[in-house]
Amino acid sequence: MQRHRPLYAVVASMGHYDEEALDLFHAAKPRYLGLIASRKRADTVRQSLRQMGWTEQEVTQLDSPAGLDIGAKTQPEVALSVLALVVARRRSDPGVQVQDHAEEKVETGPEQRATTLDPVCGMTVDPMTARYQAVYEGHTYYFCNFSCKMHFEEAPQRFVGETV
Repeated sequence: MQRHRPLYAVVASMGHYDEEALDLFHAAKPRYLGLIASRKRADTVRQSLRQMGWTEQEVTQLDSPAGLDIGAKTQPEVALSVLALVVARRRSDPGVQVQDHAEEKVETGPEQRATTLDPVCGMTVDPMTARYQAVYEGHTYYFCNFSCKMHFEEAPQRFVGETV
């Protein structure tokens, strides 16, 4: 017998395939569905979801910006605010029995991929899958989105050597 756990989903795709990811999670009927995006981007996504056939009630249930309002600015802070919100929702949901799994073993793969930071915004980027890159003084820099790449190319000296 398969045990079904409640689904709490958050989309954090940096504007790539937001609507598609949200629509897939929506079909799975999560107890919580969030989107990490600016308010402007979230409004655009909501309009697209309406055009995809979501009801107004379904659109308004999408939580964006996702997470608790703790004044988060950095990626780790945003992640913490989202995780805190999901934990709070799980713990307060009367239809969910929460079990602690502190003693469960978590297996990790033998290899870990190297990542780098986008020099403009500080986002963690996987060089193996990064769509945007630029070479400056013989070094390749990787970016999370086109806008960051363009800012870098306008004045690379502004970002090289900075700690974000």
